[in-house]
Amino acid sequence: VPVVQQQLDPALWVEAHGDVLWRYAVVRVRSAEAAEEVIQDTLVAALQAADEFRGECSERTWLVSILRHKIADRARREDLQRERPGPVDAGAMAARVDD
Repeated sequence: VPVVQQQLDPALWVEAHGDVLWRYAVVRVRSAEAAEEVIQDTLVAALQAADEFRGECSERTWLVSILRHKIADRARREDLQRERPGPVDAGAMAARVDD
């Protein structure tokens, strides 16, 4: 059975899917500000990839999938920032070596 190409309507994304995207994001990132950021990143990515949408799922499912990836990207960046050591104090390091 051939897949019918579904037409995306980016002008309606926020109105049609904004509540779902918001609830999905805010539960996972636990901050309104972070939720707004990942949703904005999601909508920009969706606009950039709109030509690649094949219609194999609903528009909402596609947007939530992009959002899920944006949340994962954010979590990875936060993990990397937490693991990154602070600046090295050369004087303190030299004092330890001398001891």
